Amino acid sequence: MLCTRAESAFELEYPLFHALIAEDAQAVTALCASGEAAKCGPGNLSALMLALLLGKDQQLPQLMAATAQCSRAQGGTVKAPLDACLTGSFSDPQLEKWLTAAHLKDMAVMRHQLVAKRTALDLAVGLGKVEQAKALLAAGAGLQPLLRGPYWGGRDRSESPAGQAHREHVRQYVLSVYSGDRLGSASAAILGQVARLALQAGQPHECLAALQAAAKRRVQLSRNATQSLFKEAVDGQHVDITMHVVQHSLSRLHHLLVHMDSPSPSLSHPPIAAVLFPYLAQQFAEGRLQLPYGLGLILELALKANQPDAALSMLQAVVHLEPQQKGQLERQQPGDAMHSQQQQLLSRGSLNLLLLVAACRGFPAVVAHLLGQGADVHFLCREPYVWWSQSTAEYPDIHPNAGAVLFPVVVQHYKEGRLKVDGSRQLALVMLRAALCGQDEACVTLLRLAAARQQPITDPEAWMVTLGAAAHGQGAVVLHRAEQLGKEMMIRLLKREYHVNSSVMRALVQHFRQQLTAGALQLDSTLLGLLVREAAAYQMPHVSLAFLEAGAQQQLQLTREDRSRTLAACAWRGGAELMRQLLAVGPPLTTAEACKLAGRAAPHNQAEVLEVLLGAGALVDAGMVRDAVWALACSCVPVLLRLGPSPMDLSKLPNYSCPLLRVLEVR
Repeated sequence: MLCTRAESAFELEYPLFHALIAEDAQAVTALCASGEAAKCGPGNLSALMLALLLGKDQQLPQLMAATAQCSRAQGGTVKAPLDACLTGSFSDPQLEKWLTAAHLKDMAVMRHQLVAKRTALDLAVGLGKVEQAKALLAAGAGLQPLLRGPYWGGRDRSESPAGQAHREHVRQYVLSVYSGDRLGSASAAILGQVARLALQAGQPHECLAALQAAAKRRVQLSRNATQSLFKEAVDGQHVDITMHVVQHSLSRLHHLLVHMDSPSPSLSHPPIAAVLFPYLAQQFAEGRLQLPYGLGLILELALKANQPDAALSMLQAVVHLEPQQKGQLERQQPGDAMHSQQQQLLSRGSLNLLLLVAACRGFPAVVAHLLGQGADVHFLCREPYVWWSQSTAEYPDIHPNAGAVLFPVVVQHYKEGRLKVDGSRQLALVMLRAALCGQDEACVTLLRLAAARQQPITDPEAWMVTLGAAAHGQGAVVLHRAEQLGKEMMIRLLKREYHVNSSVMRALVQHFRQQLTAGALQLDSTLLGLLVREAAAYQMPHVSLAFLEAGAQQQLQLTREDRSRTLAACAWRGGAELMRQLLAVGPPLTTAEACKLAGRAAPHNQAEVLEVLLGAGALVDAGMVRDAVWALACSCVPVLLRLGPSPMDLSKLPNYSCPLLRVLEVR
């Protein structure tokens, strides 16, 4: 019996709650008739929730009926509807105080089930009362507690496996109930929830059926339901559902896209992107898609999703607006008629951002269009970390395809003085980006123009440009800088102290050869060894021979280490004549050295080199034959077999290819 002042106050304020606790069925019936079922207690606890927690399932029908009656009497809005949601958990001070007064605090079910954001339907499912959950649904309870989403209120994640099984059973029950003709009478809220529930349950056809039922009745789903459906359909790559939502929510398109994960990788999935963005482009071109703002976002997403044709179509549609709209925009801004449309739909900042995205993604047609509409190329002058506020992996260097369109314009702007660069650092960044995307001609032109204007970049900046060009195979830029860099810096590149592309290495070797032929290069033994072995390593043995001949004329010889490294390069890359020359002028190879080099030449299919090494004393062993066969070295295997019986059983080797089988004569 409640006897304290606090207990009496709670009993007077919430008599229905205390009637349920006292198991007074007559009082419960009377209080339901008086409208008490519509009241919520501390923490927004409803009488329905309390009955479920106390196990008073026999009272649920009249409590639900009373709640529904109160809802109808008050126009559908009451203080404690079926969907009342707890605002606090078991530890909430007000709720804890009431539980103490009602002698319910020590009940384990209260500690476990009173969790913020749960509803009566949540409690019924969590307690395993599936039939009671179905009764709540039949009485009109919303389906939100059955949906997965960012605000679960502890659902699913904290439930036991049995609780999750009960919740899944109720979900399937709902989908079986709301199907066919029943969808024709469901409310907009229920239709949206059924569609989401079906999609989350892996039943896209049922989801689409619910959406089609809403469209047939011209029922508009809520903004939140539409947004959630769009995101879940895109993430699940459900093309039909995504397009249905978009087609019936064009007026909300900006809202849908803005509230996706920014940027949403799901929109870039080919199945979605290949249908979504061409459709939006068509709707925009035909005037059915009104975008007072948000066009820049759609264009950016289209470019990120590798849909440049759709983006270009929309950009062209901006230029070809209806005459009435064009005239209106010109009247608003008579002094800038050329770009009045773009200023209305696309700001200058949007144009610049789209140019950056298109250039990095490699869409030359879009780049050309944006440049023609006045997009600014000054982003090339900025430091890389301020290009974009997000990961640099999303916006890498300028794509070569776009660079071929972009950098000729940059060079022209620089010639005309329209490229505003603040110091040599920014100019060096432009040159570097030209080199990185394969525009060596533009980079060299900028270097020459800067020198002609007596605005050369500093040595550290020039070295930065040179290293970038060397790493990306732009030999013309490196050779243009050769005179300014000097011999020592060129040798550092040749020594591979930095990352240098193979094509640049070949260009450097040829550059030194030309200098040697012109009499502008003075050799020493160190430089001679470097040039000979690098030429051999990059498959230019004839150049190595030329350096050796020039060294002999100056009475220079290779060191033992340089000779050994050059021989190894010949065994790997080829160059039998160079190897003969090296063996003729140096000490003879030991048997171990010859065998090691032959073992390297055989699997690389260097037959001529292998014959030279066999003549120099290399011995054939089982490992050499095995490596040659496994590497499909069809030129080397006959050389080895001509020397006599194979040291290993070739018939047990795998049958790799017909040419090799013919060589081995395996039948």
